[in-house]
Amino acid sequence: MAQNVKDDNTLVRAKATITADTANQQKSAGKEISGAAQAYVMLCANPWPAYKTDAGGNLIWQPWRDTSGNCSVAGGSCHNTNFELYYCRDAGGPGTADDLPAILSDTAVIRPEAAQQNILKEFYFFRENQ
Repeated sequence: MAQNVKDDNTLVRAKATITADTANQQKSAGKEISGAAQAYVMLCANPWPAYKTDAGGNLIWQPWRDTSGNCSVAGGSCHNTNFELYYCRDAGGPGTADDLPAILSDTAVIRPEAAQQNILKEFYFFRENQ
């Protein structure tokens, strides 16, 4: 195993300049297009949340993220608290027999702000059915 290797993430930015626009009669020539994406290095074969497959059949992964408006219980304001949650279930052996169980369900009960109790937002992650 390599030494001093660790999980991390960063924001990757890219910018492209259109130098020739043969499809649009040069209307876009010289135009710059930029974008950014969060990139993760997670050295884990069995993470929570689990890998998913996109429409093209590619494996994708991203952490569970809080967002505004994701409260599952009616009530006060549903703020984005700007955090993400994930963990590695993999213990290192082949397969999943030695891994941590899928403890948390991907579906959480999220309660909105309760101003009278000084609570910004509450999160309840339940155990998966085993």
